[in-house]
Amino acid sequence: IPFRGKKIILSKQTCQTYKLKPGDTLTIEVNGTPLSFTLAGIAEPIGFFQEDGQSTLAVVPKEYLNNLDGAKQIYSFIS
Repeated sequence: IPFRGKKIILSKQTCQTYKLKPGDTLTIEVNGTPLSFTLAGIAEPIGFFQEDGQSTLAVVPKEYLNNLDGAKQIYSFIS
């Protein structure tokens, strides 16, 4: 399944906390605007997804963010 459009990857801990499984739809707020995503994957708690207890990290397709009004330059990435 291609990772594009309204897809999201969350950490295992976040998915356990909110009882989410792949294919579930969830809504998050970006710049005050609620956006719906489909959970495409669950990441193990290593590297980028290592939990710090204070933040919830998410990955969405860059192309999707680039098409949101006002969303350019509000995100960062690791290359």
